[in-house]
Amino acid sequence: MRKPLTTAVVTATIGAAAVAGTVLAAPEAQARIAPGRYTYTTVTITEFGTAPMTGPATIRGNVMDTVGAFGIPVRYRIRPTASGGVIDAAGSRFILDRKTRGRYSGPVLRNGRLVGRNTLVPLRRR
Repeated sequence: MRKPLTTAVVTATIGAAAVAGTVLAAPEAQARIAPGRYTYTTVTITEFGTAPMTGPATIRGNVMDTVGAFGIPVRYRIRPTASGGVIDAAGSRFILDRKTRGRYSGPVLRNGRLVGRNTLVPLRRR
């Protein structure tokens, strides 16, 4: 009689450990910015007004290739979040949250202060 009880306790313990391990080790579900071609716009707020910059962008995996100042190609690493992604570059944080019709937009922060807005708008397929 003692053996079935011991077997049941061991089985229950192993089962509970397996469930706990799965729950504790499972990564948080994250969205990512959909791969494709976009128009990327950043509007920076300055003491003289706003300074918009627009150019083509391509998303592949967690990387965005776009054009920076003076037409120089730039590659940014995107950290996926539950609602889109975040780019940390040059002391700024670019937040891109999913909006309607495949668009992403959000604030640009530097040292925790709002310094602009950015958007990713998907290009239409022809």
